Amino acid sequence: MRFSHKLLLSVVVFMSVSIGIILYLAITHEKRLIASIQQDNLRLVNSIIFDELYTSMRYGGGRRENRAIIKRLNEIEGIEEVRIIHGEPVERQFGVEEDETPRDELERIAVEEGREILEEFTENGTRKMRFIMPVFVRKECQRCHMAEIGEVNGAISLTVSLDKYDAMVSKAITKFIVTSLVLVGMVVVAAVAFIMHYNVRPIAELYKAVKIIGSGNLDYRIDIKDGMEINRLVEEFNNMAQRLKERTEELMELNRKLEALSITDGLTGLYNHRYFYKRLAEEIERAKRYDRRLSLIMADIDNFKLYNDTHGHQKGDVVLKGVAECIKNTIRMNDVPARYGGEEFAIILPETGKDTAVKVADRIRHEVERRSFPGEASQPGGVLTISLGVATFPDDGITVDELVKRADEALYMAKRNGRNRVEVV
Repeated sequence: MRFSHKLLLSVVVFMSVSIGIILYLAITHEKRLIASIQQDNLRLVNSIIFDELYTSMRYGGGRRENRAIIKRLNEIEGIEEVRIIHGEPVERQFGVEEDETPRDELERIAVEEGREILEEFTENGTRKMRFIMPVFVRKECQRCHMAEIGEVNGAISLTVSLDKYDAMVSKAITKFIVTSLVLVGMVVVAAVAFIMHYNVRPIAELYKAVKIIGSGNLDYRIDIKDGMEINRLVEEFNNMAQRLKERTEELMELNRKLEALSITDGLTGLYNHRYFYKRLAEEIERAKRYDRRLSLIMADIDNFKLYNDTHGHQKGDVVLKGVAECIKNTIRMNDVPARYGGEEFAIILPETGKDTAVKVADRIRHEVERRSFPGEASQPGGVLTISLGVATFPDDGITVDELVKRADEALYMAKRNGRNRVEVV
């Protein structure tokens, strides 16, 4: 997985987890708040029930009227049970009513200790809540009740079903979750689009550019203008690529020069002995492959030792350079001229037969003979000359050594036959 994809995935996961935690905390807080509101509602309902019973008693309603009120309340949807629980002062004054005595420990605690009791429980698969509110004796209660102010006269027990409440809460939470998820989805999509456009895409372009430039295309540049801070990285990358291109071109030029120096004779500017043999082997293989002719000219300056002994090596170097210029000015672009050694030269003529090679050699001879060299009047005949020998592939040889040997033999034949001439095997 690429870094850009990891970055995108990390952001999405981080946002999703963070928003999920926020949703969980919000829903939990909402549930607690609703539960607190419900408990307050139960207290309020119990207070209303007490006020209704108290009002009934103030206006002369007895137990029969109170029971009728309780019966009506028990018929209200959502109310499971409303009970009046008598405390010890009421039982002492009016006697014990079996259906109004404490039925369990919670009711007993409410009427004996005067404590409010809140209980959640499940019965027959239904979640329920019971709130027991103790009723304390007030001053106006003493009109009918023989009890001290502050005593617990009894309690009111209210039990409600939480099914409808749970359904409403569940529906509200579901709606909240769905709405939140839609909003989260929109935020995530927007964040992903933003990151893709301003972060992932520039990183992907950088990765692509690195691969392209690494493959050798140093002209490739990144064209991104909307990546905000990453624009500086893109700009620096393009500058680096430009500098790398310039350095590479400089290095390539230096390598070309070094290669040229490694294959070139420093004095004459012709190819050197080593490169001559390399190219001759290549040209022979090419001639074999395509069934073509190839000729080789070997040339040697006549009486060059006498010239050096008479005029010195510096003047001799001038002669070597002049002969090299005569050769270069006479041959074709694809011919290969080389300094074979000392005053001896070699010229490879690709795709050239013997007759044409002899003509080229003779033009070289005439060019050298016509050229004016310093001190040449002291040479035999009063002019500096050159002798040449020609050999042709495959007539005179099919290997490098055979062809060089035959061309050398022709050269020495020219020397023996009077110099300043061209000979073939």
